[in-house]
Amino acid sequence: MGRLLIVIALVVGSSHARAESEPPPKPKSLLDAYLISVAATTGPVVASMLLLGDDARGTPATIGGVIATTALVFGPSAGHWYTGKIWTTGLTLRLAGAGVIGGLVVHEQFAPLDIGTLIVGGLAAVALWETGVIWDAVTLPSAVGRYNRERVRFAMVPFATERSTGLAIAGSF
Repeated sequence: MGRLLIVIALVVGSSHARAESEPPPKPKSLLDAYLISVAATTGPVVASMLLLGDDARGTPATIGGVIATTALVFGPSAGHWYTGKIWTTGLTLRLAGAGVIGGLVVHEQFAPLDIGTLIVGGLAAVALWETGVIWDAVTLPSAVGRYNRERVRFAMVPFATERSTGLAIAGSF
């Protein structure tokens, strides 16, 4: 009788296990994440170069430059997007580098820049961009690992047999 009361208390006090209508998500692959980042960065740049050719001027050159620049700024974060993380420190650094270039271009419209300002500004932009790329590449394994760990689901459920009662661990790992 005591065992029956324990089983009833466990069943009533526990959450009901529900069957999921969809299978658990598959773990993300680190290789896939790196390949996505490389493809998102180099693919649009190569496509822009092939479409524009050697002697692009005017609007086509501007469009090609915008496509390539966008790929160079946002592409290295694509592996993180694959794991569900939208904003990264690397993206922030690359956007800061693009901001430095934008600031130089805007300043140049009002007054000519001296060579020292151009060199320092250009080096700062390149350093920010490179640091952002390296940051995203180095932190990608932890982003994939975090995604895979967060999707591990399990529950403690009560069970009873003719000889024993207890708790079982059930879930997807």
